Amino acid sequence: MLTTFRPGPLAIEPGGGVLVAVPASPGVAPALMETLDRGTTWHDVSDALYRSTGGFAIDMSVGQDGRVYVATFGDGLLTGSR
Repeated sequence: MLTTFRPGPLAIEPGGGVLVAVPASPGVAPALMETLDRGTTWHDVSDALYRSTGGFAIDMSVGQDGRVYVATFGDGLLTGSR
């Protein structure tokens, strides 16, 4: 189970994994967290670009090719490959 303050949008990956956008909180950078085992373990898969602009994710999607799309409030659309 992901224990975080105010988890944001989530998306299901083609292989069954789940991504959750976690907003910034006092002293903690935003993160893009992934689980491949139904929430038993979580891994931070965000990079420096995401951590610097992904704090206000409002929606997220994953394409069939694994490309991740994160719509933000004020910072545009972030996109990247997994």
